[in-house]
Amino acid sequence: MLGRELSWSRGSGFLSGLFILLFQVLVAQDYVDVARLEYEHGSRNRVDGRTSDIRFSEVALDLNLPLVVNDRLAIVTGVLAEVTSVANAVVDTTVVVHGHAFKAGFNHKHSQKWSGTYLLLPKVSSDLESVGGRDIQIGVLALLKYGHRPGKNFRFGVYANDELSGPLVVPIIGYYGIHGRWELNAALPINADVNYRFLNRLRIGAQFKGIYKSYDLESFQPAYLEKVNNELGAYLQMHVDNWNFRLLAGHSIARKIREFSADDQLDFAISAVRFGDRPEPPPSTQDGILFRLAVIYRIPTDN
Repeated sequence: MLGRELSWSRGSGFLSGLFILLFQVLVAQDYVDVARLEYEHGSRNRVDGRTSDIRFSEVALDLNLPLVVNDRLAIVTGVLAEVTSVANAVVDTTVVVHGHAFKAGFNHKHSQKWSGTYLLLPKVSSDLESVGGRDIQIGVLALLKYGHRPGKNFRFGVYANDELSGPLVVPIIGYYGIHGRWELNAALPINADVNYRFLNRLRIGAQFKGIYKSYDLESFQPAYLEKVNNELGAYLQMHVDNWNFRLLAGHSIARKIREFSADDQLDFAISAVRFGDRPEPPPSTQDGILFRLAVIYRIPTDN
């Protein structure tokens, strides 16, 4: 294995990668990302003051198909496929894990200003060496939207998932607004995006993501891989008709990638606050530069 301490930084961002990509669809006010293909690569990092040869890369494909039933009800469906690779050149070891998910639920307009999105989020999260019960995780999402003005709204909700480290609950508060050429899209403590349209087809922006993922490992021993990742970066985005192309450069903030025994679990966690005793590897930072390339097919929606 890569060693029990694979940390890529201290700190936390306690949200599954499934929810991060899904939230990009649900939070957007004036558009839906029907398809999104992303590639991310983390550069060589430093561990305890030494240069490390651990590298991280991830490919993700997110597909969403909202089906409108009437003016108050829409069915929300979709799939997400992720492949994450963590390589350690020093010990010549590479771990490849997968996260494949299905999204099923609905969006209901409760009143003129209030609407809600309710989703079931089952996924397979493991190295796929031997798929069993531990590889399957079940998540749920309930998100209310209050649209107090055109082009501006607030969100309140909760996400829960049975992570391999223990039950996880994440309260959500968010805001979306367009102010002239500025667009603000925040879903705390998950992500935040602010961008400025300076030409018809070009935007510049800054983005923060906090991610938590856990994967069952059967290829080595009964264990699981935990990835806690916070990322901050600046990006340039260009759109051509419905296609959007984004290049982001940034840096990790508090990134950890670690292996735990299957029995090493927390009682539960509320966002980044953890309850229960779990053996922790010695702290070690592995923050570094990251690059992300995204191709997005986006369609406009009514406010």
